[in-house]
Amino acid sequence: MSSRVFLAAAFMGLFLAGCDVRPKNVPCSNAGDCEAAGNQFRYCLESRCVECLGDSSCGEGNRCKSGLCERHCRDGRDCKSGETCKEHICDG
Repeated sequence: MSSRVFLAAAFMGLFLAGCDVRPKNVPCSNAGDCEAAGNQFRYCLESRCVECLGDSSCGEGNRCKSGLCERHCRDGRDCKSGETCKEHICDG
């Protein structure tokens, strides 16, 4: 029995290692909660911290999609650290 538990735990560890652990959004009751969560989140919308409310929040040529900025790029130099440029959109 304990070997099954160990194998299940090992599998979950491998599965989670491939996941992005950075939060895409966090719960909030006001913008102050979002500021405490980090500089990525600026707004509290429907009890979730989001990076943007509209395209203008993301800078010229970029788009707000599901509360996160979708940044356009020519290559990886246009993206934030840890992101790559895939099909002219920063991904990471």
